[in-house]
Amino acid sequence: MHSQSPIPRAPAERASYAETTPHRASATTADLRYTVMGPIEFIDYGGLDIAYYGCHYMAKALDSPRHGPPPELDALMRAGKRGLREGEGYYDWRGTDTDAYRRERFAQFVKLFGQLGEMPKPVV
Repeated sequence: MHSQSPIPRAPAERASYAETTPHRASATTADLRYTVMGPIEFIDYGGLDIAYYGCHYMAKALDSPRHGPPPELDALMRAGKRGLREGEGYYDWRGTDTDAYRRERFAQFVKLFGQLGEMPKPVV
C-alpha cells in the first residue's frame, strides 16, 4: 500500500493539502477507533463511495454544504478510485495482497480488543 461529517472529514481534507499525505493526516488523529488504521486508511478500506454518499446525505439532511465531501474525495470518485476494492483510492493498493492485508488488520483488531478486555465471549 502506498500513499497517494460523520465520516472523518477533517483528516480527509488534510490529505487534500499539497504539504501532507494520507499517512500524515491519519497519524494526526487521536481516536481509539483508529489505533489499528488511520481514518484515511479506514475510508479506503471501507470504500470511498460510502464516505462520499454519507457526506452528501449529511450535507442535505443538515442543509449544510460544509458537510459535503471534500474536493479530493470528489476527484477520486470521478476517477473511479473507490479504495481497496478497486485497487486505488487515497492509497494505491495495486500490488498489495489484499487478503493478507485484511487478515493482518483483523488480527490487530482482535489483539487490541483482547488487551482492552473488550473481546466478546464466544457463543457456544
